Amino acid sequence: MAFFNKNKTDRHNSGRTTRWVSLGKTEAEGEKDGLKKYYDDILHISDAIYDGKFIITGRKGVGKSAYVQYLMNNSEHEKDLFCKVITNDAIDLEKIIQSVPEGVGNRDEIVYEWIILTGFVQLILQSEIGKYTNEYNSLEKFQKKNSGLVDVEKWMVLEENVKDGYSVNFSSLLIKGFSTFFSKDFSQKTMRAPFYKLIHPLREILAKMFGFQVYENCDFVLIFDDLDVNFNLNDINHKRRLLSLLRITKKYNTQIFTNKNVRVLNMLRDDISAQLDGVSPDKNKAFSSYEYNLNWYDFDKNGQETDTGLRKFINKRIKFAFDDFKIPYDRIDPWQTLVQNDASEAYRGKTAFKYILDFTFYRPRDLVALFRNISDKYYKMPLSPQDIKTLIKEYLPWNIAEIKDELSNLYNTMEIEKIFHVFRTMAVPNSQWTYSSILEIFTNEGLLEKDFNKMVEYNFIIPKSETNYQYFSYREKPRISRADNYFYCLPKCIYEYYNDNI
Repeated sequence: MAFFNKNKTDRHNSGRTTRWVSLGKTEAEGEKDGLKKYYDDILHISDAIYDGKFIITGRKGVGKSAYVQYLMNNSEHEKDLFCKVITNDAIDLEKIIQSVPEGVGNRDEIVYEWIILTGFVQLILQSEIGKYTNEYNSLEKFQKKNSGLVDVEKWMVLEENVKDGYSVNFSSLLIKGFSTFFSKDFSQKTMRAPFYKLIHPLREILAKMFGFQVYENCDFVLIFDDLDVNFNLNDINHKRRLLSLLRITKKYNTQIFTNKNVRVLNMLRDDISAQLDGVSPDKNKAFSSYEYNLNWYDFDKNGQETDTGLRKFINKRIKFAFDDFKIPYDRIDPWQTLVQNDASEAYRGKTAFKYILDFTFYRPRDLVALFRNISDKYYKMPLSPQDIKTLIKEYLPWNIAEIKDELSNLYNTMEIEKIFHVFRTMAVPNSQWTYSSILEIFTNEGLLEKDFNKMVEYNFIIPKSETNYQYFSYREKPRISRADNYFYCLPKCIYEYYNDNI
């Protein structure tokens, strides 16, 4: 990057326009360095994890991956935090599962347990704490001898592995203090076994090591992220596999590593978690006790809009963007320097902030996306209502693409197009859609009542009362005993995409 750094344009900003003023990127993976300086745990995720929550749910764009990146950034600089992220697209889960023969137990749970155990082996070695102890050295030798099966991201389906039944050499673990963990399952001379037979002794070894005093002031965190990648909500096997992961992580968080600073976290979209209902009787129990849902809607606290989480989020980004160019700004509320925020007729009596949020799903990513292009333009600051409306128009197609992506776990491309035909039909000015009239549109597109219900769950179709009060699930959960008691409309971000009446 030295070449590009030397040859980039000299960037200057006098504070009059938005040129070069960047509020960040919409994807956490794209702003690893930026998150170091302006990430705040506004929703208190760390507190929830400390209190025992390990299923972190929320809609796409609420900040799950940003928190993961925040942890990873800290683990690179803190001496007492060690993190590893495992994503669906980084491991060939199916390949590993196929290496476990039928009849030895729940193959999904066996594989996830192996992934968790070997992940913590890697974290212990990465920490280099206890580097000169026999226990550490035995783990290091174990990892080196079996790297093709211990490093699950590089799972090796070699001919010799297949021939040996994916066996692991555990001779290095047969040291004083560890050998008793093998005596229950193996004869004295046995030094190789299929990897899944090593789960029990390896579990005992790690539980013992994490109990050592040398580790008591360290946090070891294994994170399963991007669980929606390659996930098909219509595939019962995918649902069962995900529940197997949650079941195993519960076991490790509440039984194996209890009272130790060792955690396994799951980052999960809440639309996917909702689809797991009824698949297994222990699903609701796990979620009710260990789920922490990320919701940014907090206007119901009767405070000032400057006290809301989303305002704090965007203000921190504005602050650092202005600091980069030494642009003077309102230190209490930087938003006021970037945007003309006063309630006005142009905003239909609302402030600019509330007007903008009406076109979003109350997510940090929405705000970043809306302002993503201002660094390329010469908008005069503070941004006028006309500027804001231009930005909203540019944001709407981006948001439509996000909606289609969100639906792709449940619907194929043709079905998504049919759903958008429904939206286009509904986007008629001054329309009043009843339950029966909307179902007729769905039927005409070859869609079902369950698809209508899904759109309501996603807030892509909004129930509203006779007085035009709209019910959003992130704001309140209406008790709809009869769906035909309500009228229905589109959220502004979909309606105005078709009407351009911003």
